[in-house]
Amino acid sequence: MAIEILYVDDEPSLLEICKEFLETRGDITVDTIGSGQAALRRMAEKRYDAIISDYQMPTMDGITLLKTIRANRDDIPFILFTGRGREEVAIDALNNGADAYIQKGGTPSVQFTVLRHRIKQAVDRHRAEVALRRNEERFRSYVEGAHVAMIICQSGRVTFANHRSLEMFRFANVEEMLGKNLEDLIAPQDRNKTNIKQHLLEATDVSDYDTDMVGLRNDGTIVQLHVILSNVWTPWESAPAILLMLIDISRQHETERTLREAQRIYSTVLNDTHVGIATIDEDGTPLDANDEFLKMLGYEREEFKAKKFSDITPPSDLAKSNELLKLIKCGDIDSYELEKRFICKDGFYHWAKVSVSRVITDSGRLQRIVLVTDINARKGRELAMSGNLRSTIHSGLHSGELNGMMHPLGEIIVQQRGPDPR
Repeated sequence: MAIEILYVDDEPSLLEICKEFLETRGDITVDTIGSGQAALRRMAEKRYDAIISDYQMPTMDGITLLKTIRANRDDIPFILFTGRGREEVAIDALNNGADAYIQKGGTPSVQFTVLRHRIKQAVDRHRAEVALRRNEERFRSYVEGAHVAMIICQSGRVTFANHRSLEMFRFANVEEMLGKNLEDLIAPQDRNKTNIKQHLLEATDVSDYDTDMVGLRNDGTIVQLHVILSNVWTPWESAPAILLMLIDISRQHETERTLREAQRIYSTVLNDTHVGIATIDEDGTPLDANDEFLKMLGYEREEFKAKKFSDITPPSDLAKSNELLKLIKCGDIDSYELEKRFICKDGFYHWAKVSVSRVITDSGRLQRIVLVTDINARKGRELAMSGNLRSTIHSGLHSGELNGMMHPLGEIIVQQRGPDPR
């Protein structure tokens, strides 16, 4: 991507020489201007990737120009390019937010080569920082805007809680909840239950696990919850953490069955969880998906985004899915949950429990957040326990060419290859 520069200097000859040198390779374009006031007016009309400015200019010097830009909360890269060699000028420039200080003079080819290098270095760094901020803001908005409570615990204590968690457990602010013992959020009658004690409190194995429990609010009241657990870990943390995604099931008809892209609070949370998460637009076109969902179906990211959601749904399941999606699109319901099959890249069908929730973006567009929990192994166990595989097939649980493979642990993993004849 070409770099657009505004060069401010009251020496016309130097403006011309600098512009000619920097534009030689075609990757930098330079607009020139003769004063700080004119530069501010130009910046109000056009966005640049960086500013180069002389120090000593009439009316407004380079440091004053820099201070004015930073006062407007503009973090555009700023390089002071000046003939003044005083150390205090350099210190003043850097203290006020300049990205670099370069002194004029010496061999022109060397001087402008250094200037070019500093420009590219400052612009690349700034672009990376802007991209990181936008990415973090994007996923933070998913987490904070979710209708599902998301809590991260480390060593048994809360280290992160989104806004929905505060509402669910009735804390006035996040500071009250941070550091809270996880056991304090579980009703006494549920703390000693084997599944909760093992998976939630002792955290011996929380991967791909979900259960129902009774939560204890801060005001002493209880709430019926469905909780999905997953291990998460980031390099800057000293130990693995547990991600809890909690859904209020006290009133089923009002429950929001949503689990949004939560990459961390940052992208890490989304891609470390063992739950598939995808966003699709109102027409059924995928916008994005986390790694778990892509791995479940075997698609590369661009392959998946090139499809419609209907393309990965067996024909016999389309009517029900389309009916529910229509209700969400019309606003008649906000969320729904069902067990359904997906068509994998290799043609096999894969069973999953799907929760879909509608969300309206700031621009007013409808999007759907899809949470996908892998239940393929469970369906295999159900077949093994039924003792009547043929009647199960004919009842519609599986159709097409059935491929049953025995898992090393004795579980029957059932997959099916399309097309579905129904």
